Amino acid sequence: ITIKSPLYEVTLDSKGALATSWVLLKNKSKSDEYPVFADGSNENEKKPLQLISDEARNRNPRELPFRLSTDDQNLNTLLNNRNYQVSAGEETITLADGQEKQIDFMLTDANGVAVTKSFVFRADSYVADLSVKLTNNGQTVPNTKVVLGASIGDHGINNHNFYHIESEAVGSVNGDIVRHQGYYSFTYDNNSKDSSLADSGNVDWAGVGDAYFTMLAIPATPTQGLEYRASKYDVQTKPFYDGIFSWILRSEKTSETRHLVSAYVPITADGSINKVYTGTKDYFTLKEYNDVLAQQIGREIYIVDAINFSNYSIVRWFVRPLSVPILYALTFINGFTHNYGVAIIIFTFFFYSLLFPLRWSQSK
Repeated sequence: ITIKSPLYEVTLDSKGALATSWVLLKNKSKSDEYPVFADGSNENEKKPLQLISDEARNRNPRELPFRLSTDDQNLNTLLNNRNYQVSAGEETITLADGQEKQIDFMLTDANGVAVTKSFVFRADSYVADLSVKLTNNGQTVPNTKVVLGASIGDHGINNHNFYHIESEAVGSVNGDIVRHQGYYSFTYDNNSKDSSLADSGNVDWAGVGDAYFTMLAIPATPTQGLEYRASKYDVQTKPFYDGIFSWILRSEKTSETRHLVSAYVPITADGSINKVYTGTKDYFTLKEYNDVLAQQIGREIYIVDAINFSNYSIVRWFVRPLSVPILYALTFINGFTHNYGVAIIIFTFFFYSLLFPLRWSQSK
């Protein structure tokens, strides 16, 4: 089933009730609106911004968003690989502004397992509802987790670097923000390409995303404990230089080791409504959805913290308060220039003009 809206196009598969495609079409907030495309796009070729990895889609079993995980591996296989009955009869659902659609996926088996996975999509919102009702012989299955990932982000990127980071797991645990990137947070031994991590404590929200895009789950009520799993694989790329020395030596690389990272977010499988934000990590968009989610969930939510204001955690605490005023200033100037490149030049000119008296006095 494909859901089309002005903001995104999502495809859900009845096998496992999983998302097999999630194409983001535009970023929209009160301050700005613009289309988004995959890395490498230009005026002549605008590539769709696909957030779901081909590697994750083609694996067996598939590592796709909205898998369910329990303490019973046989039950997990059933939940994520069987075909569900679907409430919607049409294969394509088009949502106009202001419209929403609920889609229910239902599965029962002869051993007493019954699950209903319900989604609500809204044409004008990046937040979808996800509720899971999972019982075994009439009893709610404990320790149920919904899995986000693997590796939500821009998969048009040829190779990753300081500015184009790989997807990372991020979460709000015990009031702090935790981050785990596949290439340095996880430990892989010589005999395995898989690894896992866990954070204990009170979980407010969690998800997976790269530098610019993310998918976050906000449970109906705070839950306990986060788990992350990662696996590494090699991929062929277009030729690139991985550093200044390789550029000087003209030594190009044509492959890269990448990592699939998933976040296992605990939920209550009693049909409670959880929220899923899937969109850009634009500061103003996330700030707007802080209020939207707080109103819907009934507690304070601060998903702006999904933004990594610095790759170095030791300086992140003061980079953020410096960055936000600059963002406001650039957005204000861009309202006149309609070009962020020009806005940066103007901002730099004004910034140095403000510092000129101090620099002049120091030069005397």
